Amino acid sequence: MDDYLKQAVEAARARIGEGIWGHSRGETYFIFCVGQDPVRIAAFISWAFHQQVNIKPLLGKYEGKTERSFIANYRNFKDIEPFLKNEESILVIDRYDVRDIPRARLVYQNGKEVPLGRLYAVEKETAMQCSSWTYDPLTETYFVTGE
Repeated sequence: MDDYLKQAVEAARARIGEGIWGHSRGETYFIFCVGQDPVRIAAFISWAFHQQVNIKPLLGKYEGKTERSFIANYRNFKDIEPFLKNEESILVIDRYDVRDIPRARLVYQNGKEVPLGRLYAVEKETAMQCSSWTYDPLTETYFVTGE
């Protein structure tokens, strides 16, 4: 399992200019989980590589629980959607704006949306004080939402 995650991080590093969370790229992204079963996660990574869907593995905490997650371009949502059946929600990260800090919102399976403010890069200590955060192992950066 860890080998799959390392391969996914390295693949994301190699494709950093191809729209995997590119800085100020004018794209919408989403952060999602495919469950915590290592076999399911490995199957998802394998599927993404085979389908050439650009993903980047992340680590996060959602509602107090640490979980493996991924980020992908929102234009790949329909391809990835079958893996999200058992997930409560996804975190949508809208395009960067003039402040160069994207807005974030939770989108639930039933279509309900909850604005969360902006997605900020913060120090690890700050992130650990929050009930939800995201960690990008490629950039070694923690993120939280807020106004």
